[in-house]
Amino acid sequence: MDFCVLPDLNDPKHRPGLCINHNQMIERHFRPYSVRLFVPDGDPNSFKIIQKMNWTGVSLEISRDSWEVHQDRSEFNQTGVYILSGQDGESGLPMLYIGQGDWVKESIDSDYKNKMFWDRATVFVSGNYGLDRKHITWIQWMLIQKIDETGSCRLDNDITANEPALSEYEKADALEFLNEILNVLNIVKVKLFDNAEKAEVQLPGVPEKPQKVIENTEVGQDTESVQDSRVVPGTEDDHDTIIIPTEGDAFKKMFLEESCWYPIQLDEKRVDKIKYLGAYQTAPVSAITYCAEIKSVESYNGNGEYKLNFKYRPQRINPIELGDAKAGSLQEPGYTNLKALLSAKTIRDLF
Repeated sequence: MDFCVLPDLNDPKHRPGLCINHNQMIERHFRPYSVRLFVPDGDPNSFKIIQKMNWTGVSLEISRDSWEVHQDRSEFNQTGVYILSGQDGESGLPMLYIGQGDWVKESIDSDYKNKMFWDRATVFVSGNYGLDRKHITWIQWMLIQKIDETGSCRLDNDITANEPALSEYEKADALEFLNEILNVLNIVKVKLFDNAEKAEVQLPGVPEKPQKVIENTEVGQDTESVQDSRVVPGTEDDHDTIIIPTEGDAFKKMFLEESCWYPIQLDEKRVDKIKYLGAYQTAPVSAITYCAEIKSVESYNGNGEYKLNFKYRPQRINPIELGDAKAGSLQEPGYTNLKALLSAKTIRDLF
C-alpha cells in the first residue's frame, strides 16, 4: 500500500521547529513525502512494516499479542531502537519505554516477559545495517531527554543527564535517523511530545474507574477492608473471588474490551457469593495481572455455565506470580477472597 502525506502548511502545528535543547536541533521541515505499508498477516492492527521513500531505515509496528507470532522475522535480528507504548493504570496517562539493542528481538522479548503495561511496540532498524551501538544509544538518550522535559507521558526509563559521546559525523547521522523516526511516529499515532492527557476511554455501559480506591497500588476497593497485609485465604464460606486462567485473543477481547467473561462453570451455591474475578495470564506471563468487580451473573446456556459481567473495566494489579507452585495449578478456576488476592505475592498464597 502506497500513500502520500500532504500536510497543511498554513496550520501552525505543521511549521518547522521542534527544538531539543541539548546543543542539537531536530529540524522538522514538514513537506510532502510518501510511505509504503506492508501488512504481512492482513491485519494492520496486528503487525505492519513501514518504509519511507528515500530513507534507509525500516519501521515495524507490532501488537503485544502478535509478538510471539512475528518475533522471528529477520528485521528484528538487527541493531535498533524501539518504543513500547501503553497506559499507566494508576495515573491514566500514556506510558512509554524507550529501548534499544544490538539484537532488538532479544531486548523486546525480555520486555514482553517483564513489562506488563505495553500493548504496542514500534521498532526502528536500518535497512542497510547502518546503525551501530553508538547511534542507537544516542537516539535513545535524546528521546528520553525530550519526553522527560515535556512531561508528555510516564516514562519507564531511568533518566541520565550525560549525553553519550559521538563524533561530529556520527551525531549528524544519528540526528538524521532520529528525524525520520519522528516522521514515522506521526503515522502510527505515537505522540511523544504532545501535552499529557489522561485517557478517557469508556466502553458503553461500563465505567472506567470504581468510585472507591483499592490498595494493591493499582486496583481499588475500600482501604479499610485491606488494612491487614497478611495473606488470609479464608474458608469456602468467605470465598468472594474466582481466579480464572486466560490467554490470547479471549483475554484481550472478552476480558479487557468487553468487560465480561464466559462461559464459566460455577457451582450453583457459589453464584451469589462471587463478587470479584482475578485473571491469571498463562505462560509466558504466568501471573495474575488483573482484577474486576462483578456486576451480575447470568445463566449462559442452562448447563451450569454462566456469564460474568463486570461492574467496571478490569484494573491492573501488582502481578501475583506462579512462584514455586506447579505450572498446572490454575488450569481450572480457583476460589479465594479479595483480601487474600490483594495481599498475595505468589499463587501459593491464595490456595
